[in-house]
Amino acid sequence: MGRKRTKDRHLPQRMYQRRGTYYYVVPGSEKWVRLSRRYAELTAAKYEGDTVALLIDRYMVEVAPDKAERTYEDNIRQASNLRKVFGEMRVGSVTQQHLYGYQSERAKSSRTQANRELALFRHMIKRAIRWGIIAPGSDPFIRFEMLKETPRQRLNASRTARRRLKKVPASSS
Repeated sequence: MGRKRTKDRHLPQRMYQRRGTYYYVVPGSEKWVRLSRRYAELTAAKYEGDTVALLIDRYMVEVAPDKAERTYEDNIRQASNLRKVFGEMRVGSVTQQHLYGYQSERAKSSRTQANRELALFRHMIKRAIRWGIIAPGSDPFIRFEMLKETPRQRLNASRTARRRLKKVPASSS
């Protein structure tokens, strides 16, 4: 048995990286077979069959519970809307055309919620890249434009201060 690796510990047995390229060493013949220049390409193929529904499930189990309670509740509702549209699709096959189509249909009822749901989906895709489900170059959200939102109308400062003062109980002295 050979000694343990001192570098590139993330690589499987008999796989090496030399000068920016990954190689597999055939046992017995010691022949080096060139695989790829990108590690993500090597790992992406084994997850090709994963659907967006499975990604949503994994995200909601591993990532979402760490968020604030209200955010988690919102994420559950947003994820169910995303699942209805993208659930059966493969994660790697989602394109910007799909996203813009969803955005335009969802914006008919609520522009803000369309942005929130797509922001959640964007974070799911970034996690999929981190988990090795899709290759980094296949992110459909690169240069994707969100909808413009109208800012909330706030009361002016003096009216807000008066409202707050009304809520403060009078001190009994």
